[in-house]
Amino acid sequence: MLLPRPGVSQIKSPPTKYNLFVSVGYGNTASANIRDYYNSIVDNYRAAGIPIQIQAPFGPTVIMNTAIILNVLQEIGAGVSFAYLYSPAFSNYQDYAGTVKIDGSISAYEFSLKMRYSPLNFGNISIFISPHINICHTSVVITQDVRTNNYQYMDYNWKMTKEGWGPGLQMSAGPFIRLDRFIIEVEGGYRYTWIHVADQTEERAVGTNKVMQPMDISFNGFYSLFTVGMEL
Repeated sequence: MLLPRPGVSQIKSPPTKYNLFVSVGYGNTASANIRDYYNSIVDNYRAAGIPIQIQAPFGPTVIMNTAIILNVLQEIGAGVSFAYLYSPAFSNYQDYAGTVKIDGSISAYEFSLKMRYSPLNFGNISIFISPHINICHTSVVITQDVRTNNYQYMDYNWKMTKEGWGPGLQMSAGPFIRLDRFIIEVEGGYRYTWIHVADQTEERAVGTNKVMQPMDISFNGFYSLFTVGMEL
């Protein structure tokens, strides 16, 4: 069967339809600044003669997203979305003398206003583009835990936390197919947020301190999503 020739969609009367979308995806978006800071902690242990290895580096990010879009016009929609992003890191070393663990996580909750435009149609298959404006809250936690087998007085525990708010922009695009009331799509895009904070909290056995450590804790980079949607 021949597909219709692609072309710019004609704007039609607005339908009274909402679309609900649920997405899961992956990106390499966690802050390079945080990754370098974490790696410097690991390097300090290596310089002291402890051959600790990084099992999972900061960077790879799990993304979960839900959105609701109102079709303002047949090929144009606008709505809101809510996303959660999470990137872990962990390293450890163990021998007869004891154990060293360095764990970390950077996570974010993000609220977005977004538009959606489908300029090309191939029957039930369409191509969309979608710009987003975001507000994002990011939290970072890194812990160091040293446990010795014979010299407990040398045990060490340290926890660092940072958090902040910031704006962001995203642009994404991809194909989708309509199956009756359902929509299946694959989306790729680039995100940029600006979250730069100075204060960080450090907790040790002797107490808690606030220190100045300027750092970018944003989620920036390319990502991809697999999405299932439904017309309400």
